Amino acid sequence: MHYREDAESGRRYDEVIIRSIDYEQIAIDCFRYFDFKNLIEVDKLTIPEYKMLVKAYEYKTVDRNYYLHLLAFLNFAVQAQRSAGKGKTKPVYKRFSKFFNYEKEIQRVEEREKGADRIRDF
Repeated sequence: MHYREDAESGRRYDEVIIRSIDYEQIAIDCFRYFDFKNLIEVDKLTIPEYKMLVKAYEYKTVDRNYYLHLLAFLNFAVQAQRSAGKGKTKPVYKRFSKFFNYEKEIQRVEEREKGADRIRDF
């Protein structure tokens, strides 16, 4: 394998990998997906760093899709009806607080923080 060392940064690059990946496409990806602002940022990026950013973006996309599907499911759940006599229905959740207990969720987070504080004290 042939290696070259970047005189400015001192980093070594595998020339075979560099030739196989299109610089222009990497730059476009960096601007489009990673919020890079100029080519200087792109030029400082190594191939392993680029691959890590791509993988992180893919995970982020999965998380975003999960959130969207959760919203769709919750939209369906909040519209749930139950029987209320002959041919009548009523909402399962009459108030938002019955559907989502904000105070309970805040307490859950605060309890978790207290547990983390105990761990940090060691």
